[in-house]
Amino acid sequence: MQVFYSGSKAIHIGIIHPRAISVYSFIEKQGSVEHGSQFDIKLIYEHSLQRYNYQVILGSFGAVKGRDFLCAVAVDGTLSFFEQETFVYETQLPAFLLPSPITYVAETDVFVTLTKNWCIAAYK
Repeated sequence: MQVFYSGSKAIHIGIIHPRAISVYSFIEKQGSVEHGSQFDIKLIYEHSLQRYNYQVILGSFGAVKGRDFLCAVAVDGTLSFFEQETFVYETQLPAFLLPSPITYVAETDVFVTLTKNWCIAAYK
């Protein structure tokens, strides 16, 4: 289970926009209806991003236990890391293919992607 908001076990959803990441909470409305439960969606926090992003990767980067991180991947190969509602770090991947598939492998704690030369690269 991914935790997007510190100190909360509630249900949250993270949404990536071209220049922002937003995290919303689902709050159940009191009362009953025939067709099931009703929920309100409330914005918890939002990160404004400096670049256009196309992907968010979730994980406990750095093999950190009990903490989840968000990584926004920009079209120019910049990775912006957030620990829930706090900005942590930003880095630029060398020889990045625009945009390229990228994934996080938790077992080895590496990011795997393609370079502009069509070689597979892993970054720790």
